[in-house]
Amino acid sequence: MATLLQDLRLALRRLRRSPTFTVVAVATLALGIGANVAIFSVVHAVLLRPLPMHDDARLVRLFSVGRQGPGPTSPPDLADLREETRAFEGLAAVAPAMVTLGADRTEASPMKVQAAMVTAGFFQVLGPRVQLGRALQAGDDAPGAPQVAVVSHALWQRRLGGSADVLGRSLNLGGPLPWTVVGVMAPGFDFPSRAEVWTPLVQDASMTKPEARGAHWLEVYGRLAPGVDLARARAEASAVAKSLAARYPATNADMGASLEPLRDVLLGQVRPSLLLMLGAVGLVLLIACANLMHLLLARAASREGETSVRLALGASRGRIARELLVESALLSVLGGVAGLLAAMWALDALAAFGPRDIPRIDEVSLDGTVLAFTAGLSVFTTLLFGLVPAWQTSRVELARVLRTTGEGAGGAAHHHRTRAALIMAETALAVLLLVSAGLLLRSFVHLRRIDPGFQTDGVLTVKLDLPPFRYAFGSAAPAAFYDGLLERLRTLPGVEAAGAVNAVPMEGRRWTLAVRDPRRPVPPGTEPWQASIRIVTPGALEAMRVPVLRGRGLLPEDRGAGGRAVLINAEAARRFWPGEDPLGRTVDTDMD
Repeated sequence: MATLLQDLRLALRRLRRSPTFTVVAVATLALGIGANVAIFSVVHAVLLRPLPMHDDARLVRLFSVGRQGPGPTSPPDLADLREETRAFEGLAAVAPAMVTLGADRTEASPMKVQAAMVTAGFFQVLGPRVQLGRALQAGDDAPGAPQVAVVSHALWQRRLGGSADVLGRSLNLGGPLPWTVVGVMAPGFDFPSRAEVWTPLVQDASMTKPEARGAHWLEVYGRLAPGVDLARARAEASAVAKSLAARYPATNADMGASLEPLRDVLLGQVRPSLLLMLGAVGLVLLIACANLMHLLLARAASREGETSVRLALGASRGRIARELLVESALLSVLGGVAGLLAAMWALDALAAFGPRDIPRIDEVSLDGTVLAFTAGLSVFTTLLFGLVPAWQTSRVELARVLRTTGEGAGGAAHHHRTRAALIMAETALAVLLLVSAGLLLRSFVHLRRIDPGFQTDGVLTVKLDLPPFRYAFGSAAPAAFYDGLLERLRTLPGVEAAGAVNAVPMEGRRWTLAVRDPRRPVPPGTEPWQASIRIVTPGALEAMRVPVLRGRGLLPEDRGAGGRAVLINAEAARRFWPGEDPLGRTVDTDMD
């Protein structure tokens, strides 16, 4: 221990005497370690940390598969799946919705929150922890039952004061009657879609009508029974879907079922991007270590005279190598501390300006696992850039150095070979990163040059989510609200056009339906063309300045049973009527 302390004091004196070298080395390590720690924090929180649910490996998402691909399920189909499958310990469904949390005695203004209407057993299937009170349970979704709700830990802290007397408190969610808070979920649970309020999905008579079987709007989740694997559950769900298609051909023809692990559903889209980023910052760290190794080799070569004198006076080669390793370790510790500070700054910036569509991004933090990763990374960098210089120094040829004193001892062949290998490695890694960055930059430039087909100058958008408790899906109330809103917007000074659309261009959400020409049947064995559908009101295309190449735009009288007018793009015209006039033709879709 005394010898190790001597080596540490010697390393400190050497680094203090070379402030430029020390600053450059620590800054280089801070860049590499900080980037790796920041990205690993995201990977750990998003991909590696278990979901805030009990035994999440057995949780699955069940999809109904139609011509438009995997999607939600109808309430009658869910009831049949519950009765006719044995592979699941439980099946539950949820309908996400955006609601307005009204003002109360502590808050003077309303706020929009993400809500979820869930079936009985939803919390029992997923198994999240409850902080206060209870979760929703069987009977809460019965018609006429008291209106109860569960709130997230974040909403409890942000809006409800975080007090224990929240249980029994009333919430105004836009309906005719208030909702009573019966529970607060544990931190981290905001499933699905960052939900902050959960209410029961009342099982009324409308969900059991025959026509309800064709309305697919429930997200279904299940827990596999003990000992049941994913393949068996998929086979059972597919068998039930095939049986339903035979019994109800009017609504379930060509309908199937598929299962995916819940973790893959939530994280599958972001996993490749995060792993790619982790690999990129790993290359940056390798380049940093190669640079430092090069600097240490040059530094060791300049001290060969001192080293040879110490060897001549009886110092062991192991002691010389250990001194250099201690110096490298000290640089790694300083670089690790600086990198940790840089990672903290980067995570703060990510929380403030980062993308909101990454699942669990709010859970990113520098916890014990991340600190252990930082310590391990510091040890790794010590070995990576410290061993070679220490080994080279311990192999110094005493007779050669003493003969060449005054001429510089840096001309040994093994030094040249090592430096040449380092230069080759640095160049290769740098070229790899440069080519990757160039390809990404070229793709970005090309995307910027693409004409999207609409103009954004002077166009303002607002997203509206009507309270589902007041504007029921399928009723005339939503259409009446939007008609009145658009009429008032068009009268405002400076407004040239106003309209509504179910999804703005390039938003990411796509609603695809099978489209056919009724006069040209699809050949047997050929799938209908899957087209992206947008539902728009008159004035929406005019507001975005979308040009109409032939014919006219939509008019108010086109809506309803007497209208049924559609607009198609040039690609659809070329596909269905090449070389012909598409005006006046008809198309058939799966949409009623």
